[in-house]
Amino acid sequence: MKPFKCTNLSANEISEIEFIIDHYGIDLHHFSKITLSLTPTDNKKDEFNIHHTNKFLKVTANDLNGLKYGLYELKCRDYKHFNLHYHAQLRERAVMIDCGRKYFSVDFFKKLLDAMFVNEMNTLQLHFSDNEGFRIESDVIPEAVSSEFLTKKDIRIIVAYAHKLGIQIVPELDSPGHLKQVLTKYPQFKLANSNGLNITDKRAIEWFKNILREYFELFADSKYFHIGGDEFVKFEKIDDYPELLSYAKEKIDPTASGIDTYLQYLNDIADFTEQNGFVPRIWNDGLFRQEHEKTVVQLNSKCEIAYWTKWNIHMAPVQTFIDHGYQIINYNDGYFYHVLGEAAEYKYPTPQRIAHWQINEFPEYQYVRTADMKNIKGQSLNVWCDKPDAQTEEEVLSALIEYMPIIQGKEWCISSDATNIKE
Repeated sequence: MKPFKCTNLSANEISEIEFIIDHYGIDLHHFSKITLSLTPTDNKKDEFNIHHTNKFLKVTANDLNGLKYGLYELKCRDYKHFNLHYHAQLRERAVMIDCGRKYFSVDFFKKLLDAMFVNEMNTLQLHFSDNEGFRIESDVIPEAVSSEFLTKKDIRIIVAYAHKLGIQIVPELDSPGHLKQVLTKYPQFKLANSNGLNITDKRAIEWFKNILREYFELFADSKYFHIGGDEFVKFEKIDDYPELLSYAKEKIDPTASGIDTYLQYLNDIADFTEQNGFVPRIWNDGLFRQEHEKTVVQLNSKCEIAYWTKWNIHMAPVQTFIDHGYQIINYNDGYFYHVLGEAAEYKYPTPQRIAHWQINEFPEYQYVRTADMKNIKGQSLNVWCDKPDAQTEEEVLSALIEYMPIIQGKEWCISSDATNIKE
């Protein structure tokens, strides 16, 4: 390993840098002097600088990932002199994998994480439970786990590998909807005429919290935990569920409705998630809807919003969430939904299609004003396995590798750095 001078780096951070150099075969031997320096700033988005001459290399960055990216960039530049500044427009650059409905191997995730690092993406979301599958080992509900699944050991391997590449893992256990696989084994906790949890039953909620505890422990190193919240019932007909409506009026307020029962549940799970050390995230489609504008219960202000769609005219525009002060991640189903089998009328994305996306563009051609981009935390490329056998994991990976460079080009700015760095 070529020795280098480090500024503000711990022994563990140096070890991670050495892993990247070795793992990606980055040749540093021709440099007589190498300096790596962390220069923390108030900017929460990744940025780094590379000063490169025949014999001298200096990489500075505001966080460890920037140093890793800077070193990898040496493989991408075939000229000997450059002085460049790289700046990410979004803090979070993500991929989401529906590994609930389809089994993906550890090898797949390692290859995906490698591709993500190369394209300077820093977040992987694991949607590991859905109506048609539950694919992480469980000691609490072993009967509900699908025949093919990731063991807890597998998850720890994936998490550790991601950490070496500077990629955070966001687990997702969706509720109160999308629980058919689990509730088939525990029908006593099911809301009648739905695939969802009976959120009026304290026993059902405590049972589900016990499942969450198991995965809070497994993903203890994660900062965020996605709690779902989408497609629980048809939200425009939520008062057609008598349990939800009667609970709202008896337990919340005489003027409350079924949507308040739903919001109270989300707040309860979000609070529980916070108490266990995570920032909660929620899908957007059931929140601030036009037909339920005046609710008694207000959504927890600390939740982050995973904004994926506005296919229904009653769904709240992204500006509503901005006006309420929420941090938002853009999952834009118009550009970034790779749905296996092209189910639900989705078409596979193409690089040409993604190339038309703008950094401030949300579903249904909603554009966020520059002044409001401070609320936009990130963007996500998403694989949904509606028809799990429609593609192999190799075909899924191949498609993602094709999309990623186009997204990278949208999310990163590169400019000449005029800083005078003496050799």
